[in-house]
Amino acid sequence: REKAWERIVALLRNGVRQDDCFQNASTLTSRCLSAIKKGGAAEAAAAATALGLHMLTLGEPDENLFQEVHADLAKAAKQGKGAAAKVAAAEALALCCFVAAEDEHTTLAVMQQLHGLWDKDSAKLRAAALRGWSFLYTSLCNPLPTRQLEAELAALSALLHDADVDVRAAAGEGLGLLYNSCGLGDSDFDEEDPDELIDEEAEEDEQQQQQTDLSPAGEQQQQLQLAQDGAGSS
Repeated sequence: REKAWERIVALLRNGVRQDDCFQNASTLTSRCLSAIKKGGAAEAAAAATALGLHMLTLGEPDENLFQEVHADLAKAAKQGKGAAAKVAAAEALALCCFVAAEDEHTTLAVMQQLHGLWDKDSAKLRAAALRGWSFLYTSLCNPLPTRQLEAELAALSALLHDADVDVRAAAGEGLGLLYNSCGLGDSDFDEEDPDELIDEEAEEDEQQQQQTDLSPAGEQQQQLQLAQDGAGSS
């Protein structure tokens, strides 16, 4: 059965026809969920990946379809059989929500569930949950409340010190996304007066020239210039 799921995943990744997915949507969805709940670790991981790809291939918002898979994916991401199955379920949960969820409250609820995985023992699961959270954040139409935004910034900042490099990278990506989306990523350069910048550059050039004049080479150039001026006047 694991080999069968691997072949299904390969077909979905290689662009299986969308019509086939529509015609067999209910069957494939139910079999994915059954394997996620009852299969072994490898089978559950492959089935979760297949479910995410299946939803992506369908490519249309469908709140009812998402609600059909939501609870099982959320449970598998938290209590699945092994780290690989949990990671695959977390990734599928984020992908299915992004494609199919129509209610922003649903998206926020899934983001909260993914946030709850940020402190799990598995570094791969933490990284997957972080990236899934950031992915869903890009789909929001309304900004997060100030208090929640501050809490998320603090949590992501703390994860920059995580022992795992993938977790640190995912946390950094999330921080950058929040800063840019909230207008906090503008550099101070954009706020400076261009005339002041030009004056500063001119002052730096003048200071550099003075340093050159005070160097041994600069003194020789000054002496040579004085000798040339004396010869010209004579």
